Amino acid sequence: MTPADVAQWYAHDAIAGLDGLTAEELVACGRGGEVVHFLLGVLASEGIDACAVGPPARVATTCASAHDREAPRGRRARSASP
Repeated sequence: MTPADVAQWYAHDAIAGLDGLTAEELVACGRGGEVVHFLLGVLASEGIDACAVGPPARVATTCASAHDREAPRGRRARSASP
C-alpha cells in the first residue's frame, strides 16, 4: 500500500462499523481513538502484531514535535495566596 493509497482510504472510504464515516471525518469530530482501535483490529485479524510493526519515522517525528510544543517544564503554578 502506497502513501497515496492510505490518503485515499483516510479521506474517502467509509468504515461501516463506525457509523459509515471516513477516518478523516471521525478524527475531525474527536473520534480518532476509534479509528486507531479499528486499525489495530484489522492488524490483529491479519495476524500482525502492531507492537512489532511500530510507527513510521515520520509519525515518531511528528509526536516529538508535538511534545516540543508543550509548555516548558519546571514552571511553578502561581499560588492563590500572597
